[in-house]
Amino acid sequence: MGDRSAAATAWAAFIAATERPRPWFSRRAEELNAALGDLVTSADVALVFAVLSPYERAWVHRRCEETSLLHESAAGEEQRKALTVSKPDDWTLPERPRVPAQRPRRKRRRREHDDEQEHEMRRARIDAWREDCITCGTTLNAFGALITWRGWGPMCAACVEADDELNAYKWEFAECMM
Repeated sequence: MGDRSAAATAWAAFIAATERPRPWFSRRAEELNAALGDLVTSADVALVFAVLSPYERAWVHRRCEETSLLHESAAGEEQRKALTVSKPDDWTLPERPRVPAQRPRRKRRRREHDDEQEHEMRRARIDAWREDCITCGTTLNAFGALITWRGWGPMCAACVEADDELNAYKWEFAECMM
């Protein structure tokens, strides 16, 4: 009986050492940790989770990676998979958790890079708008440029007055861009 309580204490210490924030299902994570703790402290060699959501299954897989337990998903009822967790023959709870390798976050880095490029291109267009009229190319200042609400760019007053179609659009002074 003393061996079981020592294993339970070791499991509790292991869980405390690997604790991480779980905002969306902390109560369920505690239940899964308790079930894995029962497997660790008992003489049982396997535990089957019949119905788990994808998030719960990922949580159990992550815990099994940290503790060096064997884990395997198989088709279960409906669209959910059953998860079997088992202890190897000479298994002991590791003193330090084995942290699985992190995958690089290439998509996020690529997205940030693309956002930076788009921001630079937009800034270059705005800088170009500040300088020249898009139709005649004359250099404009903040009070001589008119811009369209549709973002076409600055135009001088002479070009706007010369085009009958452009008079129908709503214009404003470009001093807000300076």
